[in-house]
Amino acid sequence: MNTEKLTTQGWRHAAPAHLLHWLMAVLIPAMLALGWTMMEVEDDPGSEVYFNLHKSLGLLLLLLLAARAAWRLGHRPA
Repeated sequence: MNTEKLTTQGWRHAAPAHLLHWLMAVLIPAMLALGWTMMEVEDDPGSEVYFNLHKSLGLLLLLLLAARAAWRLGHRPA
């Protein structure tokens, strides 16, 4: 008979994994909102600021995704 105690909390991730998760969780809706705004102002003067910000945030999101995947491959939840 297995006498190991099962936890009710489940898996726990390290602080860097939580940070990467929440940064992405904030950036994804921000990117969607910015993309929606870009569709409304695409012909307005000065709209290139929105497009440049969208590109920059997209690259940041891509880097966070790569960092999160690399972290996950090297660190299993406890």
